Order: sequence, then C-alpha cells, then structure tokens
Amino acid sequence: MATYAADLLELRQLVDAYAAAVDDGDGAAMAALFVPDGALLVYEAGSDELSYSYRGPAELETVALEMERLYERTFHFVGNFVCTIDGDRATGTPYCVAQHLRDDGRGPQIVVMPVRYRDTYVRTPDGWRFEERICTVQWRERRLAVQWPPPALGA
Repeated sequence: MATYAADLLELRQLVDAYAAAVDDGDGAAMAALFVPDGALLVYEAGSDELSYSYRGPAELETVALEMERLYERTFHFVGNFVCTIDGDRATGTPYCVAQHLRDDGRGPQIVVMPVRYRDTYVRTPDGWRFEERICTVQWRERRLAVQWPPPALGA
C-alpha cells in the first residue's frame, strides 16, 4: 500500500513530466499522462469562456503540434504544488511560469504566461494520471528576447 508521501511524490512527478513533455514537443508522452478520456481545458483568467479544449489521446497529442506551430521553444517552470489525496483520487493546484520564444517578424520575443492549474488525478494500474487539467492563464507578458550569442561587433 502506498504511503501519503509516496503518492505526493508521484503526483509531483506527474506534474513535472507534463511540463517536460510539452517542452520536448512530445505529444504522445503528454497524452500518456492522462486517463483515456482525460481532458485539458484552457481558460484566460477572469473569463468563464473556454479558450481551448482537448479530450482523449488523439486531441491531447495535438497540443505539442500547436505549441511548435506558435513557438520556437517553450520552458515551463513548475513551482508551488498544493495537493489533497483521498484514496485513489486526488486534486492539486500546481503553479507554473511558462515562457515561450517566438519571432513574429518583429524580432525574437518571449511570451511569459503565469499559469495556475486545477487538476483532478486518479490512480490507475500504471500509476497516477490526470483525469482533468484546467489551465488558467493568469496574464500574458511579451518581452524582447536577447539574441545569444550576440552578433559580432562591426558585423
């Protein structure tokens, strides 16, 4: 029988694996973190209107393709993680700062999105999985990206 601490660690690893799969552009790995009928729902803070909805492995796998279409690279840093475990079910609230590199013709930009997730998890024979992941983008900020390495002087 799993302990509370072991469950908490596995749930945190699930949350971190999601961020890594998104940053790696690995839609299959990301989709495998959900139960077969699992869902990812995306909202903008202050809005009850659903921005994006993905349900089931085929739709979830397209998230990576959409991210690749919009951004050159992404970097998701997961910070705070509050979780409540009740047997084979759990809920969690991970916080994330998602940074997205893009160039829309005006030069490289970083789009920063603080995100708060509201997750529902279920224990499966393969371990904990997302049943539902509600992503709320708190706000968006665009910054100029510093070119690295810098261009040679006088070039």
